[in-house]
Amino acid sequence: MEKIWIIIIFSLIIGLKIPKVVYKYENEVIVEEGKWESILFPINEFEYYELSFESLSPTKNYWAIVFFDENKNQLIADNYSSFDGSKEFVKNQFYFRGKCKAKYGKVIFQVIGKEKYPFKIKNVIIKKASDKMIINHLNEMKKKIPEVKKFEVKKMYIPKTIEKLKKGEKIRIVMLGDSIINDIGNSFYDVLIKTSYPRAKIEIITSVRGGTGCWYYEKENRVKEYVLDYNPDLLIIGGISNRDDTEAIRNVIRKAREKQNLEIIVMSKAVGKEGDPRTNYEWTYEIVENTYRDKLKKLAEEEKVEFFDIEKYWGEYIKNSNLPYEFFLRDQVHANEYGKLILAYLLYYYFVN
Repeated sequence: MEKIWIIIIFSLIIGLKIPKVVYKYENEVIVEEGKWESILFPINEFEYYELSFESLSPTKNYWAIVFFDENKNQLIADNYSSFDGSKEFVKNQFYFRGKCKAKYGKVIFQVIGKEKYPFKIKNVIIKKASDKMIINHLNEMKKKIPEVKKFEVKKMYIPKTIEKLKKGEKIRIVMLGDSIINDIGNSFYDVLIKTSYPRAKIEIITSVRGGTGCWYYEKENRVKEYVLDYNPDLLIIGGISNRDDTEAIRNVIRKAREKQNLEIIVMSKAVGKEGDPRTNYEWTYEIVENTYRDKLKKLAEEEKVEFFDIEKYWGEYIKNSNLPYEFFLRDQVHANEYGKLILAYLLYYYFVN
């Protein structure tokens, strides 16, 4: 009888699929200046992971995951976010996705701002995660913010993308741009899409450089390096660093199409210092003639690519949120986990409605 119970218990444990721990550091660390870095730990590209740690910090500070390829060369694309201050040790729980070509990762804790207030970290654990774990986490976050309203956008130029999502065929999405695009790619819009298209197989590749737009990517052979070498089904161009240069965006679109049969979306701006319509008095919900949004929309029509005016929906949400803009940011420019949650839902509604 005792042996039977042992077998039953063991079977239940196997059935629970306890997430595998890939990194653990239990010691208490004091971060005073600069940053604290872990050793390298194994990472699989496109797989999901949970990061948990305890923190005692007088102010908000950074956590980040940086990635390395098989030769242990650091990749440009990373995952930065923040954790809140507290007067005693509190447990934090976050999630991230392994970047394309990543074989190793490193967790970093870093002081934000010039004041350099020291903080403490302990019990750092990284383990594999599932879609369900991430959805549960997003649902808990949703309880603390106003609802993101659904919207419908007519889509004419990405029929193959939508069909692949519905059929469960693998789709590779390259997101080209700056750190804002990197943050959008680090959101879990792919996990949300799979709640509507359960068979969807989505690989998100953030091909980015900080402060960089198509004025850089159009030159030399960079369209090949930053776009074509990833063999995408869908290219998304966006961010706040394109210098309003729609002709550079046009050049990237045309160079990409010369070599590959891919679908393309261009997006307007979101987040950034001017992303709060309550303080940016030039912002309007509707597109004003001869503005960057207007030129981007016309470019999309001329090149027969999709235009997603994400600025409209981001601005509308922030304006009606009744929460300070800083609530959605990790610093003056970039989204935190709540900001990324909003961005994830905007992309989700764009694709499924």
